[in-house]
Amino acid sequence: MKLKVERWGIGADAGSFIVRLVAGDIFIRVPLVGQVAWNSLGLFFDRWEVAKHDPVL
Repeated sequence: MKLKVERWGIGADAGSFIVRLVAGDIFIRVPLVGQVAWNSLGLFFDRWEVAKHDPVL
């Protein structure tokens, strides 16, 4: 498990399970389910078939 504390937020990664909380943005990626992102532009959800090929920085 990797925990990152940065200037604008925090993030935790455990394999393909990722949670990032940054000022104004929430990103959660759950393996075999999908990913959810919520920010000032709205709420976005991608199923795992689409999300598993997206690079996460």
